[in-house]
Amino acid sequence: MLVAGGGDYILHLAKMYPDSVFEGVEIDPIQYQRCLTKKQDLKLNNVNFILGDLTEPVDSDKYDFAYSIDVLEHIENDKLALKNIYNALTTGGKLLLHVPLVEEHIFQKIKNMPKQEDHERDGYNVDELLCKLTEVGFQIKLIKYTFSRYKGALAWELWKMYPYVTHPIVVILGFLDIISFNKTGSGVLIIAKKR
Repeated sequence: MLVAGGGDYILHLAKMYPDSVFEGVEIDPIQYQRCLTKKQDLKLNNVNFILGDLTEPVDSDKYDFAYSIDVLEHIENDKLALKNIYNALTTGGKLLLHVPLVEEHIFQKIKNMPKQEDHERDGYNVDELLCKLTEVGFQIKLIKYTFSRYKGALAWELWKMYPYVTHPIVVILGFLDIISFNKTGSGVLIIAKKR
């Protein structure tokens, strides 16, 4: 089970692993239709999209793997969504979760930009997030900070302010952020396992 969003991640995985079956959950009817169109255009038969809400129960013990990338901050009852993902996983199934953290911006221009309206929260505190995950039953296997201040976060802020001018620098900074061990960051990637 994967949180679909625009469908790009799940469709990429479906192309890479044609012998696996994928299901994506999307709450927005417009995004859901876009996912269906992309699936049809790519002629993929191993992926299915569900118009649904992660705060509503889904099939229990069905999935070996779930991912949610930058989705949880959009959900008011995030703990219920995590519980439903937990229940949907088979025993030993894994969740790959990425969320933004509450952050300090580098540039004043970014600090003054309006907040993203569809976010229920601006970001998470790592301890708060880990508490929610363990309370619903997950065992934490990996914590990795992303968007470090002077690589990934700097790349994101430069892209937000001057998208085309800074593109080469943004690509290099983003690559360095991915291959680096970051002690802190403005995002966190967590791998958790269902007990």
